[in-house]
Amino acid sequence: MVQSNLGMYRYFATRHPHIHPAVARAIAIRAIVKLALAAALASAGRHNATVAADNRAQGDGDLRTGDDPQVELSIVIPSHDAARQLPSQLDSLAVQESDACWEVVVSDNGSTDATRDVALGFTDRLDIRVVDSSDQPGRAFACNEGARAARCQSVCFLDADDEVAPGYVQAMVEALRVHPFVAARIDVGLNTGWVARTRDPFQQEGLLTVFDYLPFGLGCTLGVHREVFDLVGGFSSDIPFDEDVDFCWRVQQAGVPMAFVPEAVVRYRFRDSLWGLFSQTVRYGAGQVALYRRHRSRGMPPRTRQAFRFDVSVRVKGLLRVRDKGDLARWLHETGYMVGRMVGCVRWRTLYL
Repeated sequence: MVQSNLGMYRYFATRHPHIHPAVARAIAIRAIVKLALAAALASAGRHNATVAADNRAQGDGDLRTGDDPQVELSIVIPSHDAARQLPSQLDSLAVQESDACWEVVVSDNGSTDATRDVALGFTDRLDIRVVDSSDQPGRAFACNEGARAARCQSVCFLDADDEVAPGYVQAMVEALRVHPFVAARIDVGLNTGWVARTRDPFQQEGLLTVFDYLPFGLGCTLGVHREVFDLVGGFSSDIPFDEDVDFCWRVQQAGVPMAFVPEAVVRYRFRDSLWGLFSQTVRYGAGQVALYRRHRSRGMPPRTRQAFRFDVSVRVKGLLRVRDKGDLARWLHETGYMVGRMVGCVRWRTLYL
């Protein structure tokens, strides 16, 4: 145990000298204790139940199933009925060049269309596999199941309906050789016409800080070492629709810093229907309340009454300025967050308007 502990500590301390030695030591000790406890419980036949209970308030559990030392990076794509959108993403990955050995894992979250067949149609162009994540709906579970099946040292997460720019894979590989936790840059150039006016560009100059708390990156831009991913138990299914923000914060709360990688670019696609746009932001707004409920004790600040009144005033004035579909789309996008927070306050009995 002492030798394993020392080896884990040396891994973090030498590979990531920017992490404080005390933090590296703490990460190593937690990882070793977790592995030892898992082994002991497995021999007693109590592993699954205990690990699930221990991680319910955080991530979804111990996710490692086995590594291939030759695979440096696994790209996990959670997918649900994505047969129409997935080819563009896979096409953009198929032309990537890298000095690393990497793979693609499509995590099929209960698709009823040809998502699986579409993914397997790229086996002649990519090292690609499809794993079944239909046991539980939701992006968090799909990401965790994909990471569980990954054969890698590091994991990146992408969405099925986006694309990556040339150089993305190599940039993420190089960044993850230096940093344990990273986020790529977002480009919104895929969106045209009224869809492009839905929202302003974001995550182009750095990480997001919209909650006046710890920074974060969108889930479709994240890359992380397996040791760190396993340390926090992966994504939490208890935080719907903002599971990426929660994951970023829990990693940083564990003492692991987050780095921005401007050389790695994800081409982010907005929703292209008014209802899809509005319903998405309603869900995100509701998820913000769940975030506050979990993280307020750790420093996430509340929203003030003044902020709520300001939001209401801006939404009313904004509605009066709607002149076309682009204006309406932007108003629905912004209003959806406010409506979602109201829904979340009722659902989780927590005030965060």
